[in-house]
Amino acid sequence: MSCILGLSLTLLLAADVPAPPPGEAAPVAPAAAVSAPAAPEQAPAAAAPAPAEGVPAPVAPDQGAAPLAEDFPADVQEQQGPSMQQMLWPIIIMLVVMWFLVMRPQKKFQRERQAMLGAMKKHDLVVTRGGIIGTVIELKQDRDEVLLEISKNVRVRVRRGAIEGVLPPDASGNGKE
Repeated sequence: MSCILGLSLTLLLAADVPAPPPGEAAPVAPAAAVSAPAAPEQAPAAAAPAPAEGVPAPVAPDQGAAPLAEDFPADVQEQQGPSMQQMLWPIIIMLVVMWFLVMRPQKKFQRERQAMLGAMKKHDLVVTRGGIIGTVIELKQDRDEVLLEISKNVRVRVRRGAIEGVLPPDASGNGKE
């Protein structure tokens, strides 16, 4: 394996060998020409072995480069991506679907809850978000509080927003109706 890597490295480093035209085999240099010393003004360089038969010659740096824009005919246009309008349609559709599936039902629930809290009156049986069931004794409009009686002589002040719902009068379960 290291022999193959060494051979490919020497082939890559031997850049002074001209590349053959496409379709022709690489010429094999005689062994004496390869091992001949370099020009007298230069220091002797290490000899590069000749490429074996069937091994392609090294490619010159300019061969195999990507074609430039001027290499294409003028009538060929670049392929463009989707336009801005085409990219916005899926986003708009998702927003509309989200409005109908999430926002609209939530607003309807909030309107019904505000109507229920506004219609609450004395002696209504209510349940809080904590699960406490009690009877409304007093509504304090100025402080947004409700006074609940959860047992005989046990009263609790809660915020109006803590009321989860108004129960029907027969749902108290304490048997004192």
